[in-house]
Amino acid sequence: MRPELGVGLLAALALMISAGPFAIDMYLPALPTLRRDLGATTVGAQLTLTTFMVGMAVGQLITGPLSDVTGRRPPLIAATVLSVVCAVASALAPSVGVLVAVRAVMGLANGACVVLARAIVADLAEGRRAAQAYSLLMAMMGIAPVVAPLTGGLLVEPIGWRGLFWILAAIATVQVIVALLVVGESKPRGPGGGGWRTFTSGVRVVASTRLFTAYTVGFAAAAGVLFGYIAAGPLVFIDHFGMSPRMYAVVFAVNSVALVTGSLVNSRLVRRFEPLSVLRAAGCVVLCCGLVLLGDAVLSGGRLPVVLVTLFVALGHMPGIFGNATALGVSAVRSHAGLGSAVMGFCQFLVAGAVSPLVGLGDDPVVALGLVVTVSVGLSLCGTLVADVLTRRVTGERR
Repeated sequence: MRPELGVGLLAALALMISAGPFAIDMYLPALPTLRRDLGATTVGAQLTLTTFMVGMAVGQLITGPLSDVTGRRPPLIAATVLSVVCAVASALAPSVGVLVAVRAVMGLANGACVVLARAIVADLAEGRRAAQAYSLLMAMMGIAPVVAPLTGGLLVEPIGWRGLFWILAAIATVQVIVALLVVGESKPRGPGGGGWRTFTSGVRVVASTRLFTAYTVGFAAAAGVLFGYIAAGPLVFIDHFGMSPRMYAVVFAVNSVALVTGSLVNSRLVRRFEPLSVLRAAGCVVLCCGLVLLGDAVLSGGRLPVVLVTLFVALGHMPGIFGNATALGVSAVRSHAGLGSAVMGFCQFLVAGAVSPLVGLGDDPVVALGLVVTVSVGLSLCGTLVADVLTRRVTGERR
């Protein structure tokens, strides 16, 4: 029996995806302590984060197409078990070199959970229903970026950085239980094939589907807005505007609430409007915010109220891009949803890796952030408009 895409399953999938943000954000406040305890350099401590991100990207690229052959459930259970092992190994790591290696494997496992959660939604829904499901999924997992850094900041002194990894081990254990008891096999059985034949067929379909490519551009380029904001946040609010770290944490939490609220609003909008129309409108709003942010930074050096308002509005509309682009893109290659989801996720992390150092260029971080937001969402909107043209062409041919 294939599972029903209800609230229970969506909550289970949100838990699978949220492990990544917890594994990143929770231990960030502990990096200075970790560096001192292990006698590591600043670069060595930062590598524990970098290798995790690289592992997440590679994990999606490997697990997505693998799940098209084996089904979604076996690799999901294996990935959650591996997460437990890696979290325990991280808590017991004797040196920063061991921790860097373990974090890379932990990233692989978390990347597998992310791509499998998206593929399961694509197996069970398409069109408006898929867009609504992805939006609700984003709303549920949006709690993690709010809770994780606050939890890490509060607990790092009483339990230390090793204690934080024991908490991650407990979260991963809950993931294993949920994967075993709640998440059923969602992939429908296909006729014949399998193995290498299924993989090569999927590569051909995904590579030749122009509509999927257009949505992937729209999805991945938009990631530059979110990751640019995350990377530039401390530079803009703490260094440029002189905020305290505690006040910056409040700003970060408020903007995370905007993401959650935007996800809930998008889930309702796609009931009344076509997901592509909502995607296009959200892209236009974010582009206007980027232009306002950039213009204010160039003309007046950046004013704090303008930056706060434009970022809040922009981030509130990002779920309208992410949720709908994901649903429409994976639906375009639904027979190979694992591979399609993997490609979209991998491209997203490529953009994240490229954008993060760009926000540190130049003397004014507000200008740099404005440029990154404007260019990223501009490219995303181009992908959306191409997808719109291709969709209209296909619809016209059918008529």
